Amino acid sequence: TLALLSIWPNLPMGVLDGKSPRQAVADPQGQIRVQAIILQMDLTEPVENPDYNKLRRSLGLPTLEAIDPTGVRVESLSPARQTRLDTAKLTDEQLVAVYRRAVVTAAARLLRGISLEILSRPSLDTHKELDKGEVYDILSRMALDAEEALGYLVKAQELAKAKGRSPARYLMAELPYRLQRGEEQES
Repeated sequence: TLALLSIWPNLPMGVLDGKSPRQAVADPQGQIRVQAIILQMDLTEPVENPDYNKLRRSLGLPTLEAIDPTGVRVESLSPARQTRLDTAKLTDEQLVAVYRRAVVTAAARLLRGISLEILSRPSLDTHKELDKGEVYDILSRMALDAEEALGYLVKAQELAKAKGRSPARYLMAELPYRLQRGEEQES
């Protein structure tokens, strides 16, 4: 946080023609470049980091806020903008459409946020085009640590069993985590 907010803005960068971000925002072209750099850094984070809006404010740039999907054609938004959607306000169909696009584009942060919203909705438990077990599986692959990954895989297994399906693929996905953690018995 300290480095991002106090050191980074003052570092000269080749992409900014040798200027620091703080110097570059003095002209409109520099503002666009700095906004693009910050957006790229922001979108590489697995979850939203409010420090990037603090950084934008400190440089006099507009912040990125949540997008209310009401009256918006969400499918026409770029994955970067879809990341900012207020997912709780999306309809089930909008949520599924954004999820499918996030899977195809491998937009990890978008996929994580959309997946968590899907899992929170009982109305999607029986959706004909969506398998929550797969959603848990995808979340396990994007997990921030082994504990989180295992939690998602266990939920996927439970869901498969409850639907009368084999949990084998989720058990196989669990195996490397268990072995890595030295959990031979669980393996």
